[in-house]
Amino acid sequence: MTLGHLEPDGIAPSVFVMAERGAALRPEIARALVGVVEIRFNQSFAHVRITFGSDAIDVEDRARDGLEKDADVVIKGSLSDIVGLLSVPLIGGVPRPTGARGRMALANVTSGRVRIEGDRRLARRLLALLRV
Repeated sequence: MTLGHLEPDGIAPSVFVMAERGAALRPEIARALVGVVEIRFNQSFAHVRITFGSDAIDVEDRARDGLEKDADVVIKGSLSDIVGLLSVPLIGGVPRPTGARGRMALANVTSGRVRIEGDRRLARRLLALLRV
């Protein structure tokens, strides 16, 4: 795993720690991930780009004005809503609807507060890897 480019307003180191922990706890999920994910925040944080390769995971900040169209998955929302999505129990790669936090995370996605665009399978695997 590598921590790449950092922006002054970036949070890539926090996402890196979550990915590193997830890869250590769930190596089978980490090995199965291939693609590029970009997390874009509503606030003035730099975007975070995670690149999953056959044997590497790279996490880096991306300048907000340097948006690229080549990500396989783009997750958009506020920092708190995205963290909420990452911190709930999952079932089948999506928040478990039987608990209040899971229902809130699902409501944030269905209402558009958190938007997930692109490869849904990769997005579900990412959530499984980064879950707290």
